[in-house]
Amino acid sequence: MTTIQFEGLVFDDEASTGFTISEWSGWWDGAGIRVPVNERPQADGAFGSSNNYRAARTVTVEGSWVGSDMESAYAALRQLRAMQPRGVPSTFRVTEPFETTSSVVALAGVRGPNQLAHPFFKFVFDVVAYDPLRYGDPVTSSTGIPVSGGGLLWPLGTTALEYWDWGDDGASGRISVTNVGTADVWPSITVTGGLAGGFVVTNVSTGQSIRFVRPIPEGSSVSINQRTGSASIDGQSDVGGFITERGFFAIPAGETHQVQFAGLGAVTGTPQFTVTLSPGYL
Repeated sequence: MTTIQFEGLVFDDEASTGFTISEWSGWWDGAGIRVPVNERPQADGAFGSSNNYRAARTVTVEGSWVGSDMESAYAALRQLRAMQPRGVPSTFRVTEPFETTSSVVALAGVRGPNQLAHPFFKFVFDVVAYDPLRYGDPVTSSTGIPVSGGGLLWPLGTTALEYWDWGDDGASGRISVTNVGTADVWPSITVTGGLAGGFVVTNVSTGQSIRFVRPIPEGSSVSINQRTGSASIDGQSDVGGFITERGFFAIPAGETHQVQFAGLGAVTGTPQFTVTLSPGYL
């Protein structure tokens, strides 16, 4: 069974009533590749390109709506034609037997019947994903700031329950971030206060670092979009100018990286560092 959730509507390839899917294309196709061709003047062949980029992804959905009365049919057609009324891209989510993936898409057109004579009509609509990747559900990992331990554990017997405990365990401030997808993706970063001087995030696996130098009060949070290099505090004010070291990093397909978090200046409350990654699929 396959279902598509888009603009509050659900399209189902096994449904006998409501919005059904008869055929669709573009979602499982490999994302297109833009290959520039610059012909060699007065010579065979063309100049090559050192790096080719993926094109936008276009998806076409064909189906029908099946109901029991004309009033419901007109209401369903109005819903279909009213998708993305302000032209703002939205999430296109596909659930299949073994995975769920999604993308943010722009509606490119809706084609329905010229008129209704029965509580049944066919439709076709197209969407365009400017980012050609299909994304799995986000995976979030969090940790606090590094804290030294208070002592040692000294074994006394043969079981794990027999020991002397000298103090509390410490915290490394380090987390593992895994991309199980087939394409490189840029994880997002969120840090909550209070931190008097900001923070440093280091990808230990690559040595890349992000340094944010600005007080973060308790109750506030800074979010960094590594793909765009932008940052905001409390989801409102732009604070990208306080990023003094911009070693943004992607997690390659199939790899796990260690990411270290450290606070700058005095610490109040319980600051938290969170990395969110949605695996990407070509």
